[in-house]
Amino acid sequence: TCTNMSLGRSEHRIFGKVYGTSFHAKHWRSFYCLGVFYLPLSVALHSFIAVSLATNFLSNSVPAIIIYSSIYIPCYCLAMASLYMTTVTDPGAVPLGARPLASCDEKKAQHAEVEMVETTSEAVEDKSLMAQHLDQDNQMSSSREEDDNSELRAKPTVDIPRCEKCDGNYKPPRAHHDKFTGRCIVKLDHYCPFVCNAIGALNHKYFFLFILYTFIVCIAAGIILI
Repeated sequence: TCTNMSLGRSEHRIFGKVYGTSFHAKHWRSFYCLGVFYLPLSVALHSFIAVSLATNFLSNSVPAIIIYSSIYIPCYCLAMASLYMTTVTDPGAVPLGARPLASCDEKKAQHAEVEMVETTSEAVEDKSLMAQHLDQDNQMSSSREEDDNSELRAKPTVDIPRCEKCDGNYKPPRAHHDKFTGRCIVKLDHYCPFVCNAIGALNHKYFFLFILYTFIVCIAAGIILI
């Protein structure tokens, strides 16, 4: 029923594979009822126009045949491929247990520590010197840990943003909760029922291409009809 496929996260097992928008679904699919209705309508409308043009408007016009075969059909196929990729691609849903990425300063510090360790290990050749260095490193690391612990006690903990609708999962910057899929989507634009999916960071390109090829198909169809 439409109630089971309406708003929020959902998952369905089809031929042993889990499809849906839940955190545990392996294959991304949106089962929102309006999207399930309008997606086949989009495909049927494109296909109906293609068949109607081929059967009714190409019989006695060589320019129409050239436009249809060189422009309309390739753009129609590309539009259908873009529609498919827009529908099946994860739009950028935040996975369960996501954590904030390390800042640039933290990455530089980690990279500097790795380079320092590699340089030290290459320079030290004698085992006795290596042991002395290890002892010194252990002492420095223990003192450093004590300093870090004291700093952590002194500094208040910073709360990361979380989404209550996603069971308290981390909500990255520029991510918004989509009520139709029940997930937080990075760079969410909107939910489009004609592609049966939310439009976000990872499928925005395919959605733009679908709109572009559909526009070209409409222009080519208009020229053929004229």
